[in-house]
Amino acid sequence: NGFYHPGGSTTGSGAGAIPITHSYVAMTAGGTVAWTIADGTPGQVLQIYSVDANTGTLTAATSSTGTGWATIVFTDAGDRAVLQYVDSTIGWIILSLSGVAAPPTSTV
Repeated sequence: NGFYHPGGSTTGSGAGAIPITHSYVAMTAGGTVAWTIADGTPGQVLQIYSVDANTGTLTAATSSTGTGWATIVFTDAGDRAVLQYVDSTIGWIILSLSGVAAPPTSTV
């Protein structure tokens, strides 16, 4: 089962931490910025949506290189990543990446 926070959605902008208090986060980069994501709750599912066509590069607090990604780069409005938090050893795994022009890119 997925883990969902009450209220469903929130927003964030600029550089810094992605809010993990809701299951859907609409982020506005406002330029070329670095985003981080803290460890979540096991089973938690988080959808991150890019509102603008600036570059936001996401890095997880717990290294996710063992699960296939080190960064996710959002460059277009409509880029979306759906992540699930496994535990403090594995961190966030990618469930899906999608976008209007192309999905955000991930690096290992």
